[in-house]
Amino acid sequence: MTAVITFLKDWIKLIGEVFGKYPLAGALVTAAAVAVFYLLQKHHNPTGDSQKSVVNAFLTLLGWLIAVPILGVILNTVTFVGGTAFTATQFFYTKYDQQPIAVLILLALSLIGYVIWEWWFKPRQPVLRAAIAAGLFLVLVALVVPVINFFAPSQVPPRSENAVAPTGTSTPIPASRR
Repeated sequence: MTAVITFLKDWIKLIGEVFGKYPLAGALVTAAAVAVFYLLQKHHNPTGDSQKSVVNAFLTLLGWLIAVPILGVILNTVTFVGGTAFTATQFFYTKYDQQPIAVLILLALSLIGYVIWEWWFKPRQPVLRAAIAAGLFLVLVALVVPVINFFAPSQVPPRSENAVAPTGTSTPIPASRR
């Protein structure tokens, strides 16, 4: 009996967390539950029987109790995947700014390796394999680009807006000649 009470307390806490994190989504699920109750009453209880109204309210409440935590898990997953994708993209563009040719070569090699992997072996889990290929690509970029930067000659920094003329005079360079 204590396990059931603990489960119900945890379930209530989970619903509270969903409403705390995603109030609009929780409100929309609640509005949908009210609409479902109204439709159940209108179509399955046109006479207004009170016993049927209680059953309809119980079914609606049960559906709401199940739908809210599921929506919370879905939104947490979407938030996690979006944050991870943003971080990976930001990392990729940082490395691409440093060594664009090396990153493009690694991307091409990763795509070719993924296609060969899918054709050579029997494809069973293509999404998992694509995720592994993307992860390997990011690891390769993280390892190769710093090595290339270490051995590459130092690059000349870009000119600023107040650049001085090469002859040593203090005349600013016109924007059309930069």
